[in-house]
Amino acid sequence: MSDYDQFDIENLAVDLSETVLPDEGEYKVRFDEIKGGRFEPSDKNPQGLANITFTLTIYGAEDPKANGRKIFQRSPREGAGAYLVKQIIKVAELADPEVVVPQAVNFKSLLNRAALVAIKHDQDKEKKYEKRLQVSRFIEMLD
Repeated sequence: MSDYDQFDIENLAVDLSETVLPDEGEYKVRFDEIKGGRFEPSDKNPQGLANITFTLTIYGAEDPKANGRKIFQRSPREGAGAYLVKQIIKVAELADPEVVVPQAVNFKSLLNRAALVAIKHDQDKEKKYEKRLQVSRFIEMLD
């Protein structure tokens, strides 16, 4: 069983009544969870493209409703779409982001670290909104 089919996706109940993107802006976040996995297989990638999912929590925001909000961000770990992973590696100084051969990176060292992130909302051609995350710098270790 792969990472993407752990649930019966044909009969999966969802509740989107409280789905709201955080406002655009800069936030302090804590890295709470980091998981590796794979995107669903496709004709182009029959095994599924390797990905990494970051779970972040906003804290210290001016708007108290933003504090405690979770941000889930999934990014490819390889290929042209791995720009967020490359950015995090560079900003956190986990490895040399200019090394183009595959390398092992210890993402566990990011857990409970705080960073400043910028959130921007993009609207795609199907009029669906999604967030774009940019990590500007790591600021401290948290308990």
